[in-house]
This record gives sequence, structure tokens and C-alpha cells, in this order.
Amino acid sequence: MSLTGLKIAVVDDEEMIRTLIGEILEEEGASVELFEGGNSAFEYLKNNQVSWVISDINMPDGNGLELVKKIREMDRLNKPQILLLCGMADEILSPRELGIKKIFKKPDEVEEIIDYILENARVDSSAS
Repeated sequence: MSLTGLKIAVVDDEEMIRTLIGEILEEEGASVELFEGGNSAFEYLKNNQVSWVISDINMPDGNGLELVKKIREMDRLNKPQILLLCGMADEILSPRELGIKKIFKKPDEVEEIIDYILENARVDSSAS
């Protein structure tokens, strides 16, 4: 299975992590948009559909939890699936209650993120 047909937003203030995840996703066939912070990602998401958002939690320009909240409040039928990255994956006690599919520890679990999306991908034609 590939990620062809999926549009994914990667949000991380660390350029190396953001670029690495983006390159791997593109190699798997996904269309990828990269953002340095939650505020710029949300501005994009207000006018564009994506299937998945992969976001760091701690960023100076709009953190990942704020981004999740804004996405969940959007008046949109097809909201993206959300994966979060953080230094300590147990920082958030109830990820499902926040609408977060899964939390990954970075940078250790970058490959696991790709595997998770491959296993759970639903190609959303409205995200194209």
C-alpha cells in the first residue's frame, strides 16, 4: 500500500525533522505541505483540505495543541486525522479526547509514523 492520493501537512519548527518526515511521505506517494509553526499551518488549513496533520507539540509559532483545538473547531465535514510529535509521548494524558489519533516520540519514531499512516490511510478525494 502507498500513500498516493493523500495530502499531508507536516508541522514542526525543527527543519531537519520536518524535512525528513516530508521526504519519506513523498517517497511513499503522498502530497506534502511543510510548515514551521501551528499558526502558518492553520492559515493554510482554513482554505485547503488535507487527509492528515502531523504536528510537533512544542513550537514557538502556535503549538500543536492549539492547532488541534483550532482544527477541531473548524466548520468542516472532513477534518484531517491528527498525529502529534513530542519529546515525551506521555505528556498528554487523554489524546483521544482531544481528537488526536496517536502521539509519537520524536525523533525516535519517525518510521513508525509512516507505518501508522500506511496502516490507517483512508484516501479522501476531497483532500486533493
